[in-house]
Amino acid sequence: MYSKADGRERPDRLMCDECFALFQTLQDQEVACSTPGCDGKWTWNRFQQLEAHARGKDHEPPHGFCDKCRAAMKQKDEPQVPCRVKGCKNTWTWTRRMQQESKSTKPPYRFCDECFHTLQTLADRELPCRIKGCGAKVVWSKLQQLEWLKTGKSLEKPPARMCPDCLKKFAELKPIEQPCRMKGCKNTWTYSPYDQLEVLKNTPEGKEPVPPQRMCRSCLEFFNHAKDQEQPCANRGCDGKWLWTRAMQLGAHLHGHDDAPHHLCTTCQEKLKTMQPKQMPCCETGCDGTWTYEPAEQLKDELLKRNPPRRHCAKCQEFIKTHEPQTLQCEKCSNEFKWSVQEQLMTELGTFQKPRFCANCNSDELATMPPPQSVITPAVKPPFVVKVPTGGAWNDSPVTRDWPVGLTQEVIARMEHAARRVVCLGDSLTAALGDGPSWVAELENQLNERFPEGKTVVLNAGIPGCTTELAMLRLARDVEAFSPHLVIVSFAFEDAMKARNGNAAEELPRLSENFHALVKALRSVPEPPQVLCLLPNPIYPQKDGMNDAWKVNATPDEAFQGLYDAVLRMQRTCAKEAEVPLVDGKALFELVGARAALTGMGTWNRPNAAGCENLARWLADAIATNGLLR
Repeated sequence: MYSKADGRERPDRLMCDECFALFQTLQDQEVACSTPGCDGKWTWNRFQQLEAHARGKDHEPPHGFCDKCRAAMKQKDEPQVPCRVKGCKNTWTWTRRMQQESKSTKPPYRFCDECFHTLQTLADRELPCRIKGCGAKVVWSKLQQLEWLKTGKSLEKPPARMCPDCLKKFAELKPIEQPCRMKGCKNTWTYSPYDQLEVLKNTPEGKEPVPPQRMCRSCLEFFNHAKDQEQPCANRGCDGKWLWTRAMQLGAHLHGHDDAPHHLCTTCQEKLKTMQPKQMPCCETGCDGTWTYEPAEQLKDELLKRNPPRRHCAKCQEFIKTHEPQTLQCEKCSNEFKWSVQEQLMTELGTFQKPRFCANCNSDELATMPPPQSVITPAVKPPFVVKVPTGGAWNDSPVTRDWPVGLTQEVIARMEHAARRVVCLGDSLTAALGDGPSWVAELENQLNERFPEGKTVVLNAGIPGCTTELAMLRLARDVEAFSPHLVIVSFAFEDAMKARNGNAAEELPRLSENFHALVKALRSVPEPPQVLCLLPNPIYPQKDGMNDAWKVNATPDEAFQGLYDAVLRMQRTCAKEAEVPLVDGKALFELVGARAALTGMGTWNRPNAAGCENLARWLADAIATNGLLR
């Protein structure tokens, strides 16, 4: 211990002997000011040196400031500076001392206390490269982890990052426009550098990378908003369903068809696989050829409970295809008339005689024929007997002997055993000769669907060239003989054809009288049938001879078109006056426009299969609505 008696000074605070001994050896030092650019000095006294020695930091003097800088430092504020970590809302204090020692007037980037302590608990981690197929690693530093935490995310779900090699290749790639994968779409999608890099990494060495097949933005948006739909089976009579997928809907949309196509359900498809094609006899009498009845048609007819259709064999079809209508000269008036291909075929088969007279001479001969004389009674009498008149000009004249074509022994037998008998009395549009569809045959199928109790048989009594006036001359054979429950009359087309050579103002009143006379005659037969009038489909005649050229030539025969429309208007009025139900085929065809009507036509005046099916359906609706079949 020290005392005044020793004659030596000692500090106010007591030191140990070692520190006091060192203290005696130390001298105050002048140290340069820590302010950058300042040449001032401050005093590092020996007591401060002793304290630095005790802390083990006596090798270098601490940072200090001269009196001038110290005074300036006291004038500064201590602002709160945002933490350098992205997402952190904390601050740290930029003290006066830090400001004085800084070479810049802007605060440095530093952590807040919370981030600093959190950083000490973290360590760099290795993550797999985000590119599929790349086995390299990427370093996830402590600072990046700290920023990840500050965004509210968990370290258990690290970010996806690229390794340096992939990142370098990624920077070299550019976006590429690729065509849309959907057929019919002309748009493109962007093949991004990221997608290109993944394809490169997963392509074996030595092979060319193949871009993926993808949709454009428009197609993808349609696909994502669309939903799979159940659609009815294409076969009428089947209640099955098939799935119209989103991809199928997109394909249809790209081709301009937003309506569902006609497809078979799974049940029909499976059943179709078990069916085999059948060989069916040719529809022409006297021909022993056959045609192929395909499984799809068999299934459709089976579901609709209808008989197989009547068709020509390949030989008859070839005959019709390779032959043209011939011009013949009438043996009576020497006028020229057409010998149709159908009539030529029937003559070739021996079931028809080559015509000798024109339509006018035929009409004159038909008008002079005597009434029927007697009937033929079959040996075995069925529940109902068809009494067909025989003898006289009915069998001798080629005009009527082979007509109507549909009046065969097979049809007569079916009519005798039918629960409901229908006779279609009409012209060439009713007869529907040739290898084309017939609304009469389709009507029989429709009526048997609507009236399943007992069989309904429909007789096609159509004769080409037959008008309303001529029809009254054959009622005894084609109507009375069958005692039908219903007679459908349709002569508007041939009435217009016959009147086109005369004066319309004179012809229309005469045609009106003929219509009323025919209705009166039908209601006067021994067993009067119900009567239904059919106004046929629209026609598209042309100036170049009224043939199929209407499909490519848009110039119509306006005169005949106007006459045809006038005859239709006349018959509408007559049907209303006579209280005869009427089906207006032309109006129904054109209900949704002329373009839609054309889709139902096969030739300039004959409907195709779809058009015949529509006519039969409209007739069946009218028959059911008006209660015309008992």
